[in-house]
Amino acid sequence: MKHNNIKFILLAVFTIFYISCDNQTKTCTIKGKISGLDHKQFILQKTHEDLRFAETYIPIVDSQFEYTFEFEDIEAQELVFKEEMEQGAWRPYTFFPTNGTIEISISEDYLSTEIKGGKLNRSYKNYMDKYRKLFVGKAKPFSDSTSRMFENDTYFSDTANILWEQLRNTADRVDQGKIYRNIEALKEVNLYLSEKAAAIQKIEDSIYQEGYKWRYDYISKHTTILSYYFLLRDIQGFSHNKYLDLEEIQLQYQTFTGKFTNHPYTKLVNDMLYAESTLKIGGKYIDFEAPDLNGNIIRASSVIVGKIALIDLWATWCGPCIATSRSMIPVYEEFHDKGFTVIGVAAEIKNTDRLEKFLEKDKYPWINLVDLDHQN
Repeated sequence: MKHNNIKFILLAVFTIFYISCDNQTKTCTIKGKISGLDHKQFILQKTHEDLRFAETYIPIVDSQFEYTFEFEDIEAQELVFKEEMEQGAWRPYTFFPTNGTIEISISEDYLSTEIKGGKLNRSYKNYMDKYRKLFVGKAKPFSDSTSRMFENDTYFSDTANILWEQLRNTADRVDQGKIYRNIEALKEVNLYLSEKAAAIQKIEDSIYQEGYKWRYDYISKHTTILSYYFLLRDIQGFSHNKYLDLEEIQLQYQTFTGKFTNHPYTKLVNDMLYAESTLKIGGKYIDFEAPDLNGNIIRASSVIVGKIALIDLWATWCGPCIATSRSMIPVYEEFHDKGFTVIGVAAEIKNTDRLEKFLEKDKYPWINLVDLDHQN
């Protein structure tokens, strides 16, 4: 009995020591060079965070860069050229920090990027190389055909082309909204694409559906931070990705919560899964407070009690959001007296100057609130 007690104590001490060591602050140095690209600065950010609120900028001097930072949990990070981000289109260079040095080599050919250092970075490269070979390469001929159809104006159906032409020639906000709704209606009845484009899209869909089955087979066999990163990215983009299965993500998540109980991804994925499974159009909203442009705090429930309501989360920097919001103006005007209302919440950055000018011009006729710098 005494011998067993000693073994138990030693095991407990080892476990505590292991956990405390695992949570210690680690130091990672990333250094490398770029070739064929004329950029002067990187932004460094965790992949799940908003680049517009980044605080770490890394200078590129004579095509070389180096930066050292501390971390506790291994979370995927990304480097983005500041100049590309400011232009609105960028490609991230994703890596996993390690307690040591990571060497990064970047050229004009994005796929030839080399990231050396750390087991997770090797695993990530092997995974991406295999995925591209199995599925991206397989889909490329069809993607190329789609690009040619775009160039030749044969991608959309004749009806859709007419609507897009009307949209380009329409300045009236209300009319634009009606046209957008007509375009969306075409998608719902499968009349948005030309017959040939629809056939190509069907083939591409089957390839990428096969790719996601392969992906989740990989995740089920590798309970690592890399796989957890894949789950996080998938749930982040779930509403825009028709290939994903929410039940599959939830099932895999249960495995990771046990192994990575205190990892930041656990809470992030849990919160997003909750949102995806409970917050639905036609469902119950979560009550909230936010200020209007005069600083008055408005509680949602006080505005929409007893009404059919649309909570419109948008921003002045989000084109598709603006299009959707504008399309609701005639709906609001038609049904407001019958108990329909809208609450707009604009996610603005640094100040509300753009929002004030925008609302003065577009004159959304409903209550407009603001969530400045993600404060809410």
